[in-house]
Formats: sequence, structure tokens, C-alpha cells
Amino acid sequence: MSDITDKKISHTFLIEFIILGAIGIFIFSSHAYQDFCETMRHGLTVWNALFDGKLIDFYAYCGGNNGGIYCGSDMIGTYMDARYDFTIYVIFAIWNFPLWLIEHFRGGNIQNSFIAMMYAKSMLLAAVAVTGRLIIMITRKITGNSQNNAGLILSYLSSCLLLASLLIIGQYDVLALIFILAGVYFYLNDNRKYFLICFIIANSMKYFGLLYLLPLLCLKEKNPLKLIGQLALSMSLSIFWKIFFSLGTYGSAVLSNNDGLISMLTDYQIFSGVSIFWVSYLVLVIYCYKRSSMSQARHYHEVIFAGFVTYMLLYTATPAYPYWVVLLIPFLTIMLHTSGSLYGLNTWLTVMFEAALLIKHYTWYSWCYSRVTYGNMLLYKLCPNKAVGAPDIGKYINYWFEQFPTWHIPVMLSTVFTAAGFALILINRPKETDGDTLTYTQKPALMRIRLAISLVILAIPDLYYIGVSSGLLKNMQP
Repeated sequence: MSDITDKKISHTFLIEFIILGAIGIFIFSSHAYQDFCETMRHGLTVWNALFDGKLIDFYAYCGGNNGGIYCGSDMIGTYMDARYDFTIYVIFAIWNFPLWLIEHFRGGNIQNSFIAMMYAKSMLLAAVAVTGRLIIMITRKITGNSQNNAGLILSYLSSCLLLASLLIIGQYDVLALIFILAGVYFYLNDNRKYFLICFIIANSMKYFGLLYLLPLLCLKEKNPLKLIGQLALSMSLSIFWKIFFSLGTYGSAVLSNNDGLISMLTDYQIFSGVSIFWVSYLVLVIYCYKRSSMSQARHYHEVIFAGFVTYMLLYTATPAYPYWVVLLIPFLTIMLHTSGSLYGLNTWLTVMFEAALLIKHYTWYSWCYSRVTYGNMLLYKLCPNKAVGAPDIGKYINYWFEQFPTWHIPVMLSTVFTAAGFALILINRPKETDGDTLTYTQKPALMRIRLAISLVILAIPDLYYIGVSSGLLKNMQP
């Protein structure tokens, strides 16, 4: 029966998936953001260091002592050193090993190849597929529902923030997200061993997993010493990398990895230096620690809510980079479809949050969506134009209405997405409920409206590029 139902639901959303796939492939093929190119190059460099028998000097091989190595195509690139813990580079190295072989034996710069870049970026599509599968597994565990997989995945992929981060920017924090979500699944199944292994791996990429791990541990572990011990264990692989590479040439570089994230969490302050993020986050941790007996359904809700709040705070209490939002979307998706009667309100608040945040990013982080992301990718090949700037919405409104201050735009957009974010936190607070599972909810009409709005907003950078290249739009070069 469930197979029949799944087929009906799949057919219900078939047109939506076709449209999403067509637009998504075009955008995916048209962008190669510089940060992705840099990490791809550093991943290829792993093999150079390894086959030279000097893996311990990896960070020196990446130019850490002389301003970095060249990353990107011959058309657009920059010099950059490796700045993350080694696990990320291992994954990039393994996936791109065929490209290293081609470059090593044929010579030249493999990043000049459109096909090679498409292969490298396909790692992100595989990662999204894995995270989608994990979202299904987690949702099935907490709701007992296995008949709405297609609808759940469509909802996940309807996020304009997720799509922009992956298709345009090429955000690879989705790799750490795989292990975070796998950890959540094992946590829900009381498999402490694999739960900790997953977070050990996630934390060895960046420290996003650590932020979520602490509330999760506090929900179950009330012994402070055991709690601290498990936190320390979760950082063991990261610590190992730091010790190992610190013994090599320019090894001191690895000691400062993730400093940018840590400093950003303290940027928004009130009352003469009090961090909004850390105050809010500590409230969440204390809340989780004080929780004791509860129904199974409420426990499930608490687990998802803790992840949702942790990563929502990155966007409402810090000046987070646009691409980090990939960490939030799985928890937002699961919470949306387990919110029962609040589904409609949550959907509209989600649309407000996502639309305002992405449009603000077009203005505030305009370089992430400008000409430099096109490189020698598809859209540039179809209509080459090296002069196109970024789709800075604020500058366009100022161009149309000269008396309207440009800086008002990001302020207003920040107000909208922050209000929507906090509203989602407040109205979705876990409540005691009977039963062992949560109720799955979806409304196809609202899902289609959200998808349509997301695709329109997602298309703005490419429509702007085409418009400027064809002479239909004025170029707002930042």
C-alpha cells in the first residue's frame, strides 16, 4: 500500500521536480564560486604531498608560507592557502582523484575544463542526495510515516537559500551536514557509539557540529564530567590533525583554522560587549540540560528543535555568511512537516525568512553572486561578458528612487528575516503531547507556491547577467 501511495505522491509532484531539475541544472552549470575552486585545488594538492612522501607538509604545499597557490581557471582565479582542518581536503581529494590523474599526466590547469568543474561540483549533488535520504530516515523515525518521501524532498529542495548556496556558491559544508544528520539518526536510535563517531568526523571539518552536539548531549547526559568528556572526544580527530600538521613545515597555520567562525559568533553585541549569539545559545543549552522526563514524541521534537534553534541563531544573532544556511534547512524542513496545525503559518514565515535573507545576501555579500562566480562556466560561454557586476538590489532601488538611501534596503531585509526567524522559534516551542511519534503534515498547494517564489528569487543573478549582457538592464557594477 505504501508503495502505491508513494507512486501517487511522486506523480503528483512530477512536474515540479522536472521544472526544478531543469532550472537547477542550468544554474548549477553556470557558476563556479572561487571558494569552491580554492578548496578543490587544495584537495588536488593532497595527492602531490602524499606521493612526494611529505603529507605532513600539506599546508606548506598549499602555499601557506608564501601567500598561497593559484586556484581557479586561467580566466578567473586567485592565490590562496589552505585554511581548514584536513578532513575536508581528504574528501575533495578522493572525489577529484580522476581529475588529479588527468592533470598530473597531461599537464595544464584542470580547472580550465568546464567538464572537470562539473564533475568536481557533482560531489555536492551527491551530498545533497545523501542528506535528503537522511532527512527521510529521520522523519520516518519520528513520525512513523513512510508514504510522503517525494513531498518531503521537494520541500527540502524548495528552499531558495539551499539552492543558492549549493548551485551558485558551491557550498561544501553540506559534507559536514551529512555526518551531523547521520549523528542525529543514530542519536534517535540510541546508538551512542555511531552518534559520537559521526560528530567526531563532522567537527573535524568545521565546528558547526560542535554547536549542535552540546544541546543534544544535554538532553540526555546530566553528569557534567561525562558531558565534558564526550565533547572532548568529539574534537579528537580535529585535535589529531592539528598536532600532526603542526609538526610539518608551516604547521602553525592549522592551529588557527576556524578562527573566522569563532570570532563571527561574537560580532553582534548588546550592553557593552554581551554577545547576542552566546547569550541565546547558552539559554538553549540550559533549557536542554534541565529537561528530564518527557514523552517520546516530545523528545523527538526537542531533538529537532535544538538543531533548528542552534543554526537559526547563526542568522538572527551573527553576520553569518550566506552559504552556511545549508546547516539550517534540514531542521527547518523536518520541523515544518511535523508542525501539525501550524504548517500553513510556518510555511509563510519560512518564505519570508528565506526570501528576505537571500535578497539581502544579493546586496550584502554581492561578490558571492557576481561575475566572478561564472568563470568559464555555461552561462559565460553562452553570452561572455566580463563587465557584469552583482545583482545589488539596493543600488537598483536607489537608481530608480534617488532619494531612497541604499543602506535602508539591507536593514529592512534584516528586520524581516530576523523577525520571521524568531517567530519560527517561538511558535514551534516543544509542547508535551501524547503518543510515541509526531504527526506528518504537508499541503501541496503551499509547497508549490513556496517553490515558485524560491525559483524566481534564485534566478535573479542569472537574469541580471543575461539582462546586462543583452543591454536590457543597466549594469550596477559594485
